[in-house]
Amino acid sequence: MNSKTKKIVVILSVFGIIGVSAAIYFLLYDKPEYRISRTIKYQYHIQNKSNKFIEQSEFWAYAPVPQTSNQRVDKIKSSYPFKSEYDKLGNHIQTFTIKNLAPFATKIITLTVTLNMSAKANRLELNNKKQFLSAERNIESDNNMLISFSDNLIKQSSSDSAKVLFNWVSKNIKYEGYIKNDRGALYALNNRKGDCTEYSYLFTALLRAQKIPTRVIGGYLYSEDKLLKPEDFHNWAEYYQGGRWIIADVQNANLNTKIETFIAFRIISSDNNLKLGNSHRFAFSHPDISVALK
Repeated sequence: MNSKTKKIVVILSVFGIIGVSAAIYFLLYDKPEYRISRTIKYQYHIQNKSNKFIEQSEFWAYAPVPQTSNQRVDKIKSSYPFKSEYDKLGNHIQTFTIKNLAPFATKIITLTVTLNMSAKANRLELNNKKQFLSAERNIESDNNMLISFSDNLIKQSSSDSAKVLFNWVSKNIKYEGYIKNDRGALYALNNRKGDCTEYSYLFTALLRAQKIPTRVIGGYLYSEDKLLKPEDFHNWAEYYQGGRWIIADVQNANLNTKIETFIAFRIISSDNNLKLGNSHRFAFSHPDISVALK
């Protein structure tokens, strides 16, 4: 073996050792950790608003997302049977078939969900990458003006692109209270105002314009076991970096801190589940039925 061959063997050996060391590190120190147990409870009140007997109707609802970088569902207990299905984004949709609902009667469904939360963002495979890079309704990342705006912000700083865009949105968009109808990223950019949904749409659009996979999440922020309150519903964004989803609550200027408090119920997209349509939380099939989360 000549000296050149020996040098190549040594180099390959060094790279081999580095590779094995990296693999051991990830196996021992970067294993998924969902160590914080949290229990949430909530009820759906399904009411027959009419004076007619309703033999059967269907009610659909989002359950907590089975797994994100900071959350994993352990168990769902329901006082009423349901069927489960999962859309391509990873959302869990529950179908409740309500039978024999008397005139003006109310059916109460109680759910108890046990979650395992994490204070760090765990590594998670990126599925549906194209979906989280594409423009869609309310996330107008293909708009030329928005793209130019995003590019200019990035050019003005040597910092991480996601952090630059996060800081700009959190500092320059004014919170104007809850808005019933979604208005989208362009509305927030042009008017410099919105609610948590518009903050999240704009941040997501600006990052997608930079080819960074980003998504909008709907859910709740709780630091302890809790009975859900509908008024606590909140939207935030997550972007994919370093093999994990990073939480960006732009309205509250919170970038990836206290992430064990973020409980995701829905990964939001305009490519909606056909049953729930544009609903952020639940929908129902019968015109004489009303549903309330309590």
